[in-house]
Amino acid sequence: MRVDALRFTSRLVAEREADNRMRLHQKRLRCIERGSSSTRLASEPHRATDALARHAAATRRVAEAREQRISTENRMLEERHRALGCAALRERERERQLCSNRARAEGAAARERKAARAALAEENERLRQRLGRVRPSFSRP
Repeated sequence: MRVDALRFTSRLVAEREADNRMRLHQKRLRCIERGSSSTRLASEPHRATDALARHAAATRRVAEAREQRISTENRMLEERHRALGCAALRERERERQLCSNRARAEGAAARERKAARAALAEENERLRQRLGRVRPSFSRP
């Protein structure tokens, strides 16, 4: 947690520095465009092109830093999503297994009840025959 906070703050500091550099370059460029005599850049054309090149490089660095941050955040989100998805899949599989086990247990219990009923019916039939009152179970007197 602390490492993430440090990364976040260092990233914020880097972005702020890049934004400050960008503002400074833009200020210099405005001076160049106005043709201000207060700056050396206006009087020396090669310095102006250097400033433009530096401005382009700064813009590119800021864009690359932002792109890298976004890709890192996306990767972290994808990993979290994948982890949650795997957990959900495992949970679903466990639930399916539990349902399967429950169904298997219920089937076994039903077979046991059926066997117990059959054994009781057989025992009743044997007792009836021993007592000599053999009647078919489907007829009523």
